[in-house]
Amino acid sequence: MNNKLAEYDGVPGDRGMELEEHLIELGRRFLWVFAIVAVITLAAYPISGKLIAQMKADFVPPNINIIALNPVEVVFTQIKIAITLSLIVGAPLIVYETFAFMRPGLYPSERRFYVGIVPASLVLFLLGGAISYRFLIGPLSKALIGASTSTTTPLLVLSRFIDFVSFMLVTVGTIFQVPLVIHLLVKMELVEPTFLREKRRIIYALMFGVVTIFNPDPTMATPLVITAGFILLYEVSIRLFAREKKTDVTWNEKEKDT
Repeated sequence: MNNKLAEYDGVPGDRGMELEEHLIELGRRFLWVFAIVAVITLAAYPISGKLIAQMKADFVPPNINIIALNPVEVVFTQIKIAITLSLIVGAPLIVYETFAFMRPGLYPSERRFYVGIVPASLVLFLLGGAISYRFLIGPLSKALIGASTSTTTPLLVLSRFIDFVSFMLVTVGTIFQVPLVIHLLVKMELVEPTFLREKRRIIYALMFGVVTIFNPDPTMATPLVITAGFILLYEVSIRLFAREKKTDVTWNEKEKDT
């Protein structure tokens, strides 16, 4: 039997690759991405110790020490940092290879959608991570440490410190996807801005609950800061895209009249 995965109408340029061809191409692209990420990881490992020292200088008061509970913790933490760095650096390649694999089966409009949305999402994520690193992690960590130094001299555990920094970077980067998500939902008419406005208190409560559950910080400071940032982006987004939709509706009505 000659099974075709792409033997259907409406996809220009799709030559109807067989299942085996798809699997071979997928495996080839996966191995290429894996090899590049592995090389970047190996290159990043020697500098991961310097990155830890830089994060300590940026986020921790000079009189506070970071300790490792055992030698293995240091190695594992450096590997984790190297892998994370390799995924960030290799993200454009991962995005490109994913698009190249899916491209033959996509309509032209879907290709334009992917090319427009995915890079924007990546840029927003990196922007959120950069803002988190520059303006949030340092003041927040120093405030938490300062609250405990009046009675004790705290020692930071290396793995937990890196987990906290990673949590902040990833969470804030993800929160910066909010404008893009709301734009897509409104543009595709899946939800109305009025619905998002009416349900925002429930959404804020859910956001706070999720952040609290996964928060490595035992205090409520981190969830409050992250939720506040989420609320700000959410409110700006629903107002902006509600105005945009109103403009689109007015324009369409004028077009019909003419």
